[in-house]
Amino acid sequence: MESTLSHTNELQVLERRLASEIEGATKKISPLHNLTYNHSVNKKIELINWTLDTIESNPSMTLQELEGLIDYRIESSERELDDAQTREETDRIFGEVRILDWVMFMIRTAMQSNKTTDYSLEE
Repeated sequence: MESTLSHTNELQVLERRLASEIEGATKKISPLHNLTYNHSVNKKIELINWTLDTIESNPSMTLQELEGLIDYRIESSERELDDAQTREETDRIFGEVRILDWVMFMIRTAMQSNKTTDYSLEE
């Protein structure tokens, strides 16, 4: 029971961090900024929202399962590079992978926050 509860807490912490990132990113979008910059910020928001939607639609999902899903999406995007025909396609794919790598970092940070360093507690 405690393990499930800690996973729930970890997911809630992750969701709050991702929602906070969306809030901050939304504030960075401005008509005064370069169109490419605004597009990359919008893409970040889109991928974070996809992650949040995935968590919401799978309430029993663990962080490890979410990590696997993100990893699979990264691998799929990287395979698209083989078919990329233009620099714009390559840039789009690299941008997506970069953002998904950041999401993966956030997931792994949430996973690490629950690990203990007191090895005497493990016995």
